[in-house]
Amino acid sequence: MNLFLSEMLGLFQQVPGTFWGVVFGSIFTLLGTHLTNRSNDRRLGLQFKKETAVKKYEREMIFRKETYAAAVEAISTGFYALPRFADLAIPDNQITANYLEHAPLVAKAHLIANEKTLKALTDITTELGAAFLRLSIQRIPLMALQQEIKLTKDRMDKHHQAIDAVLELMKRQNIDGIQDERRMKTLKGNFDFEAQHRDDALATFTRLNKESADRHIALLKDCCTESMRISPLLPIALVAAREELEHSINIENYAEIIKQSQTNTQAQIEKFFNDLELMVKKAATEESNSRMVHDGNV
Repeated sequence: MNLFLSEMLGLFQQVPGTFWGVVFGSIFTLLGTHLTNRSNDRRLGLQFKKETAVKKYEREMIFRKETYAAAVEAISTGFYALPRFADLAIPDNQITANYLEHAPLVAKAHLIANEKTLKALTDITTELGAAFLRLSIQRIPLMALQQEIKLTKDRMDKHHQAIDAVLELMKRQNIDGIQDERRMKTLKGNFDFEAQHRDDALATFTRLNKESADRHIALLKDCCTESMRISPLLPIALVAAREELEHSINIENYAEIIKQSQTNTQAQIEKFFNDLELMVKKAATEESNSRMVHDGNV
């Protein structure tokens, strides 16, 4: 064993020093390259994880943005539905049809919303639903009143036609020179009967029209009131959503813009109803004068 070690030592001693320098230099170079590659691998791994996280975050933000945009659009259809309750030409089942069609988009936003945004969205949808119920309760008797007005007008037209027929018979009898007092008395009785029922129908028609106009204006006012009452909830939801989407916004300036908009809208609504009441009073006065002239001619 000692002989072997002696021989190996002799061989090492015969190797030039420059060779060992090359060998050790190569070893250090390989070691440096290995350490550099490990460092690069680690850095690339961290960079890949970071890029993956960034892309994932960007995808999530895009999804949030699209979801919230759709939810706001759905809520907007709910606000647009409020004044439709005052449009009696729209069937009951069509008033909120567009909102109900888009409502699932608001429910979809609940999947990603934080507590602040979730509460804001829930508050709006809850108040919209309650407003729909209140306005529906007011609209139902008004629609029934419209049907009653139609029936009264049909009855009034029927008596008008009967009166015209009696007048035509009386006119023919006078033209033919027939002196039939009994027949004329019968025709006169029929005329008075139909005229009385026509006047009764006309009085009912006028009363129902006034009641309908008053109820209609009241319903329109309530539609505006509900809209103005719920509208402040929308900016709260928008601010909460923008915060989630990391869109900067000056809340004070935004609040001032909304406040100014609401003030202008309220002033326009008040002017509209003042003009509407004057118009209704003028129409009622003209109708009353027309009836007085008609009764005087008769």
